[in-house]
Amino acid sequence: MADPAGFVSITKPITHVIFDMDGLLLDTEKFCNEVQEIILGRYNKSFNWNVKVKMLGKKALEAARIFVEETGISEFLSAEQFLIDREDMLQVLFPKSELMPGAGRLMRHLHAKGIPICLATSSHKRHFEIKTQRHRELFSLLHHVVLGDDFEVKHGKPSPDIFLAAAKRFEDGPIDPGNILVFEDSPSGVLAAKRAGMSVAMVPDPRLDKGFQKLADQVFNSLLDFNPVEWGRRSQPAVVDLTLEKKFALFLQLRHAMANLSGVVSVRRPITHVVFDMDGLLLDTEKFYTEVQEKILARYNKTFDWTLKAKMMGKKAIESARIFVDETGISDSLSPEQFLVEREDMLQSLFPTSELMPGASRLVKHLHAKGVPIAVATGSHRRHFELKTQRHHEIFSLMHHIVLGDDPEVKQGKPSPDGFLAAAKRFEGGPVDPCNVLVFEDAPSGVLAAKNAGMSVVMVPDPRLDKSFHDAADQVLNSLLDFNPSEWALPPFEDNAS
Repeated sequence: MADPAGFVSITKPITHVIFDMDGLLLDTEKFCNEVQEIILGRYNKSFNWNVKVKMLGKKALEAARIFVEETGISEFLSAEQFLIDREDMLQVLFPKSELMPGAGRLMRHLHAKGIPICLATSSHKRHFEIKTQRHRELFSLLHHVVLGDDFEVKHGKPSPDIFLAAAKRFEDGPIDPGNILVFEDSPSGVLAAKRAGMSVAMVPDPRLDKGFQKLADQVFNSLLDFNPVEWGRRSQPAVVDLTLEKKFALFLQLRHAMANLSGVVSVRRPITHVVFDMDGLLLDTEKFYTEVQEKILARYNKTFDWTLKAKMMGKKAIESARIFVDETGISDSLSPEQFLVEREDMLQSLFPTSELMPGASRLVKHLHAKGVPIAVATGSHRRHFELKTQRHHEIFSLMHHIVLGDDPEVKQGKPSPDGFLAAAKRFEGGPVDPCNVLVFEDAPSGVLAAKNAGMSVVMVPDPRLDKSFHDAADQVLNSLLDFNPSEWALPPFEDNAS
């Protein structure tokens, strides 16, 4: 099953299969390209593959917004008008849709062998019916179909919504994502499946940059190349242990490929809400953990270093404890549970002395005074939170809400997005669109969690942290004192006080 960062370790047998449709089962992408080239021709613009990549797998309106903004025609044509213009032409073309090579063979084979199969497509109901009208027999083999206008699909790919909805609707569902294999052709679809915790076989367009293939578990030129037997072998336990550094490397390869395509400008959405991490960001508590952990390791003639510290930061207590005893080689002498008990005794006396980090008070008070909704999402559990904040009730009372590590909605710690998604949901009028949320973090796992949630991130790392961890953040600061709200279209500071 995929780990919280979205990188798969295949330990479970594949029992269910989910297919994307456009460009994977049906050769429909060429119709969209043809129509979009015609529309752009009116404005003396050309349609290129870089824009196409950004649109792949998205809901219709999301793709339309990308199209008019990235091609520079938004002043002349709204996203909604683009959809109307495009629709008239597509109505004629979609009924001609042909199956992609190997699609019929694979679907019939899996169905005949009793493997439950379904479809998860961004196409809405009307388009689905037009595209599939020549292939009703084949699509009747699917257990169910989840469409882009389904009520459970709040966000399009790369959000995992559509794949999680598909997993839920199988007989005896929801099915464990670790038992599901997804077939996809688009980068956003691959990322959506990985975020859902599923394995992915990718059949990309040959023009697609190979950097997009990094997150897929297997890549084919065609569905004709897929060998089901290989996935029988893959179901045997063979855990791939990816370090945090490797996760960052893969994440950055995909991010850079998506964000820095030649000639494509990234459009930043307006920030309306802010979520803060706590430990090491608002409160200077990380030094206490370091101090206590150094004392524990000294008994075993071991030393505590920053490589290990980086892996533990932002995690739930038991997760960081497992990392600690395993990475330091003391697991034979000290269990994670015993480590937590010993550490707890020492931390109880230190946490009440916690100080605010430089600039924390000023920024929190400023955002609150200007009416910007703010919240905290921390890996700390309730007892620790109360100890750490007991001298700072005034500051923390300004938060709209606080999501703790032992919150029932936080199933997995960072780098899973659970904490940040729960925080976005609880704002007034929530859930707030993740694109409108700015997160402040100090930990690499926290930065990844925010990016996995689809949010922007300002990182304020410890100076001892390796700079390779900085690249995933949207902005890196030495201190909260350096943050300029105006750069994020937030209300500016009215003075220079610290």
